[in-house]
Order: sequence, then C-alpha cells, then structure tokens
Amino acid sequence: MNSKIADGLLLLVAIIWGGGFPAVGLAVQEGVGAGQLITLRFLIAGGVLAIVFRKQLLDLKRIDVVAGVLAGICLFIGFTFQTFGMQYTTASKNAFITSSYVLLVPLFGVLFFKNKMKGSQWIGMLVMILGISILSLERDFSVSIGDLLTLICAIGFALQIIITGLYINRCNSYCFTIIQMVTVAMVSLIWSLISEPWAALSFSSGLAIMYLGIFSTLLAYLLQTIAQRYTSEAKAGLILSTEALFGAILSVMILHDPITNRLVFGGLICLIAILMIEFDFCHLKSSKLKSKIVAQKE
Repeated sequence: MNSKIADGLLLLVAIIWGGGFPAVGLAVQEGVGAGQLITLRFLIAGGVLAIVFRKQLLDLKRIDVVAGVLAGICLFIGFTFQTFGMQYTTASKNAFITSSYVLLVPLFGVLFFKNKMKGSQWIGMLVMILGISILSLERDFSVSIGDLLTLICAIGFALQIIITGLYINRCNSYCFTIIQMVTVAMVSLIWSLISEPWAALSFSSGLAIMYLGIFSTLLAYLLQTIAQRYTSEAKAGLILSTEALFGAILSVMILHDPITNRLVFGGLICLIAILMIEFDFCHLKSSKLKSKIVAQKE
C-alpha cells in the first residue's frame, strides 16, 4: 500500500468518525439513553473483535487486562459525558468542543510528565480556548450545561490517549483493544441498568447504533491501524483532526443543526488550533506520551 492510499483511508476514517456525531444525536432524539447507547455500541464492536481475533486472546496477559480496563474506564467517561452533552447542545457544537482533547493531551504531558512544548503549541491552546469561548459563552458569560458536559468528555478522551501511550508498547494491541471495548460495554451496562430505563429501539435509532458499533468503532479502528503503518504520524494526526469538521458538516446535513456565525467562526478557530497543536505534538520527544492525538473511538 502506498502513502496516498493510506492517507485516503485515514480521511475515510475521519469522515466515518465525523458521522458518529449525528448518529449519536439521532439516537438521543429517539429517546435512547447514554448508557444504553454506549453499551450496545461497544458490545457490537467488542464482540466482533473478540470473535475475529479470538486466537490473540489466548496470549492474554495481566498487563493487557490492567491497561485495557484503565483505558476503558476513561473511554467510558468520555463517551458518557459526550452523549449526555448531546442532549443539551447541538451535534455540531459537540463535535468541535469534543476536539478540545487535542489541547488537553500535551497539557497533561507538561503537568504530569514534565514534557516540553513549543511556543506555537501554547499559542494553539490559547486559540482553541478562544474558539470554544465563541462557541459556548453566552452574552452573560455563562456556559450551557451541554457544552460543559462535552468539555468534561474531552478530559476522558485525553486520559484514554495518555494511558494508551503509556501501555501500548508493552501490550498485545488486539488484546488491549478488546479488553478496552468490553470494559466500556460492561461498565455502561451496569450503570445503565441502575440509572435509566432502556428504550425500545426504533428503526432510525437501531440504524444509528449499528453505524456506531460497526463503522464508527470497529471498521474505523481497523482502517486506522492498517493505514498508519504506511504514512507518517504527523500526516495521520493532521488528516484525522478533520473529524470535527466532518462531524459539524454531517450534523448540519442530517440533523439540520442551525448554521450560525458563532458556529462557523468558532469552529474555524478550533480547527486552526487543532492543526497547530497536532503538528507540533507529533514531534514531542517523549517516550511516555508517544501515543497518537487520535483517540481510539473506539
């Protein structure tokens, strides 16, 4: 596979992940709760992966379980707050605000691992804060509950990326991913059975969940894993960072999210910040945080 084909596959992954935002929004509109949605999504993806790579599970080690469970809990936090946030804000805003995890990963690297960042990265963070402020702040400087919940989800995704970076070179990547997905499904199942009634699935909500499980989680992860072997980490990060843009565009097309000046300008500023942070983060000289800016959405 040449690099152009690999880059094309990564662009397809970004589009598929972008489609996950309106899919979640559609399921939420149909009355599907966050716990039910996440449980079904990850049962589908984790179950298929476990079947396809069942031979890999024969080599399951303790570190695979520990790392997979820790990453899975962080991923559960990310998707749960993202889905909660979707109930109180638009899918297009949710997409751009979720992308702020790009800001948090290198920031956590500085705070907890004493990494160093370039000046352009700090500028990128300030630009990201400006973009999110334009998207979220009301005239009285208050922030909607939906936007706040989405910001919390970004913390979960950032922590998942950091844990992945710390453990992935010591783990079987297939075992790690399967345990991670099963953890998300099991924690979501327990939490949802305690906290919320399950809704009967309509055709549209069932279709949305199938898309999330098969395409946005399972297929996108496999394509990313294959394609990134044939291109640079920097190019992969830049291509995959367009997820928020596709998420906003598809949300406007499918869910008819309103196109406002704040959405256009705030989203554009967020995209510029993502590109600034992504590019330099791919060059950070840290073995502990060698992980990709891209979360497995897995």
